[in-house]
Amino acid sequence: MRTFTVWQHDKHGERKAERALFVADGFSIWAAVLAPFWLLGNRMFLVFGVYMAIGIGFNVFAAPLIGELAASIVSIAFAFWFGLEARALLRWSLSRRGWALVGIVNAKNLAEAEARFYGDTVDGPAVAPAPEPEPAAPPPYWASNNGTPLGLFPEPQR
Repeated sequence: MRTFTVWQHDKHGERKAERALFVADGFSIWAAVLAPFWLLGNRMFLVFGVYMAIGIGFNVFAAPLIGELAASIVSIAFAFWFGLEARALLRWSLSRRGWALVGIVNAKNLAEAEARFYGDTVDGPAVAPAPEPEPAAPPPYWASNNGTPLGLFPEPQR
C-alpha cells in the first residue's frame, strides 16, 4: 500500500475536484536519475536553483579536494537522497504556490487512490460504518459492597 496526499487549488473554482493532484509518498526514481528535468517538469524552480547551486558548488569546490572516486560516491549518495526527498519537496512547493492539502489516501496505485478519494468525498463512504456498541453502564456502587455505601463500615450485628 502506498500513501497519496491529495492537493487542490482554489483558482480552479468549481472544477477543483477534477483538477486535484495526487502526490505519492516514497522514493522517486525519476527524481534521482534525472533530477533537473524532474524539477523543471514539476515547476519547482526554486528547488531547481538550490539543486543546481549545490551541484555546481560541489563540483567546483569540493570535488578537486576529495578526489574523483569520493566525488562520485558523494554524487551518487546525493542523487539517492534527493530521490527519497523529492516528493516531500514537491508537497512543499505545492503548499508554497497556494495548493491546499485536502486528503490522504492509502491505495495500491493511483487509480485506486482516485477511486477511494472521490468515492469518499462525492458519494459518501462506499460501505456504511458499523454502529458503535452501547457502552456498558457501570454497576451500582452498592452492588459490590453488600448494600453499604463506599467509605462507611457496616454496623456491628446486635
